[in-house]
Amino acid sequence: MMTHAFEPFSTRPTKVVFDVPLVSHAAVTIVLIASDGNCKIGGVTLGTNIYLGKLLKRARNIGISFSTVDRDLFGNATLVKRKMLPKLTGTLLVDSFKIDSVLAARSKLDAEPALYVGLDEDGDWTDMVTIMGVHQKFDVQTTEGSEASILFSAEEI
Repeated sequence: MMTHAFEPFSTRPTKVVFDVPLVSHAAVTIVLIASDGNCKIGGVTLGTNIYLGKLLKRARNIGISFSTVDRDLFGNATLVKRKMLPKLTGTLLVDSFKIDSVLAARSKLDAEPALYVGLDEDGDWTDMVTIMGVHQKFDVQTTEGSEASILFSAEEI
């Protein structure tokens, strides 16, 4: 059985740009233009990126639902829709010579919100592997080669 749902045309919700020149005391101007006058921006995050490793395929974007379904004695359901938060999980690979900076970043970002982006450039998977949140799991382990693997998860705040 296949299920289809249709919605009006929409734009991509996430845009990531990495090649902004690093300049101190810069003023940033963002111009939004829409042909129908309907244009909005939810947020902008500016900062210096820290390379944590390459996100391997099979990354997961898990929806944590805070909605409830309560049933009475006859099985009738009462649904209360609440927020759903994304959680990003995956495995990163990083060269061994970068481990010290990755461990320093792990400590620095502990309980600190950050923008985690699982791609080196904007693409089809950008929305799925981008999350503004805090990391929950950041387990670093050696491999047989000259790389380390990192079991990683972050939950949106």
